[in-house]
Amino acid sequence: MGAYAFKANQSKPRHLLSAPAVTGRPAVLAAPLPPEFVAAVKALPDGEELFALFQLPGSPAYVENNTCWNFDAAGSPSAIFQPRTEAHLAEFLKLWAAKPLTKPHSLSIAGGRHSHYGQKDHAIIIDMQKFDSMNISADKSSGKFGAGLRLRAFDAFCKSHGVAVTAGTNPDTGIAGLTLGGGFGYLGRRHGLTADNLLSVRVVLASGETVTATQDNEHAGLLWACRGGGGNFGVIVEFEYRLYPRGDVLSGATIFFTRMFNDIPSLLAQWHEAGKTASNDVNLTAVLPCSGPALVLPVAYLGEDLEGEGIKQLAPFRALGRPWIDTVKRKPYSGGPKIGADLQSSAEPSQLPGLWYESAVLLADLPREAIDLLVNYTSTLAPNKESSLALALLGGAMSNPSAAGIGGGGGGGGGGVDSAAIGWRNARYFLLIFGKWSNQSSNEAYTAERTKVVRWVKAILRDLAPFSIASYNTVGDEALDEDKTRALREAKAAVAAAGASAVAAAADGSGPRVTSPIDQPDPFITVATPAAAASSSSNGAGGSGVSSSSSDPDDVTVNIKSMSSWSDVQYARLQDIKARYDPTNIFTNCNNILPKKQ
Repeated sequence: MGAYAFKANQSKPRHLLSAPAVTGRPAVLAAPLPPEFVAAVKALPDGEELFALFQLPGSPAYVENNTCWNFDAAGSPSAIFQPRTEAHLAEFLKLWAAKPLTKPHSLSIAGGRHSHYGQKDHAIIIDMQKFDSMNISADKSSGKFGAGLRLRAFDAFCKSHGVAVTAGTNPDTGIAGLTLGGGFGYLGRRHGLTADNLLSVRVVLASGETVTATQDNEHAGLLWACRGGGGNFGVIVEFEYRLYPRGDVLSGATIFFTRMFNDIPSLLAQWHEAGKTASNDVNLTAVLPCSGPALVLPVAYLGEDLEGEGIKQLAPFRALGRPWIDTVKRKPYSGGPKIGADLQSSAEPSQLPGLWYESAVLLADLPREAIDLLVNYTSTLAPNKESSLALALLGGAMSNPSAAGIGGGGGGGGGGVDSAAIGWRNARYFLLIFGKWSNQSSNEAYTAERTKVVRWVKAILRDLAPFSIASYNTVGDEALDEDKTRALREAKAAVAAAGASAVAAAADGSGPRVTSPIDQPDPFITVATPAAAASSSSNGAGGSGVSSSSSDPDDVTVNIKSMSSWSDVQYARLQDIKARYDPTNIFTNCNNILPKKQ
């Protein structure tokens, strides 16, 4: 790779040190590994060595590693498999291909452990944290990074070489899930998504074969699919990114405390209007806490001339209203002396490990009706004082990477195949819905608080549907597995077959509906019509939670929209690639793509 190489010595993530047992959620007893599977592992040439990498329930290693950032998502896997080398992975996957376990067992892949996908009950978790190498090219224009890295180690290494790439907003996040889902970050408007800057991936496939996918080799389609297509295609062991020179930034926030919530909509509307002329060097976010009448407007200038152009370009946003506090100043992009002292860790204090129920949606615009909804849901309809909403301005290189000199082909509209598997290039805002609670003193308290938060999240999604383009598939309340994916595609096909009149009816609220019980995925993901529901029940997908109506008062009903992260053209291509690299669909614990039938 060049002149610089480094093996990360990642300190134990804080959520692995401090995560308490969630006493309010009923425990699930993990299904043990079948004896015949254990025997098959041990019968391999290096079987005893390989089996020693399995951490089983009750062992100290299992207890230490079976946790995650979101305590509510912690499951009870049957085993945690922690490979040290590509050979370990290949040997295991070859065995799985020959002797796959059946339900309730499945495979999950865990990187930074911020996703529900890596925490499935009864799964074998492939824990990638030992894949933590870091290498940078001699000219510092690119780097190769192990798939088990978290952003804190990644950013520290990049900072030591004066470079960076778009990479999340919480240093505890893993690079793998971030990249495979698209990858937002403070540098996005300037340099595009993380996925737009992905140059190659090294992948251990379902067959056990290891391949490297680049833009110019026979696996170019696999690289495209890994730019936003999720963990559907194999186990990534290494990512190669384009890197950019990176120095200090001008960043901070203006913070408003008002007497009444009525003051917030006009401030947010002014912020929205000012953002229409923001340059690609400016990053804008608006945070609406549920703790009281307040508005936090984080801002950053990521160009070169901080004292001149930076101050000038941030001036319109710092001049909005009469903020109580203005914290904007020069600071490091990453690697500050403490958490919050640099841009990359600035949001971390509000995103600490705990009990979370999140979702995310991409908005076409922010009309006053949408602003009023957001304020209403953080004031009179707030579930507690711990939850919040965060609205990030998109556009720039995220909307049109080819115009910014990265990626290539497909344009910025999102309707074509694009240079990445991203179907929402025309979105204007990314809304993160942070449902949070802490009461777990008893089963009853935990369930009551969680139910309140979940209803709140899903009601927001319901009411924002008219302004929304897509859901963001790496953020959600639970995994979209094979059964739910199949039900979704069948339901969407049924709606399409109903014709334009059904679409029009759906738009005005009189047509097919989406139902989402409390313990089902986001309303944008579970789509239902009466015909589709009947079809789902008859073909065995009825247990996926898809139905045309419900008498359950906990259900939240949402008008149907095309809420996928991919266009139909992109999804069809992803199905082709899935059929080539994972034809039997063993990688299902993700935003699952069904292989195209051959």
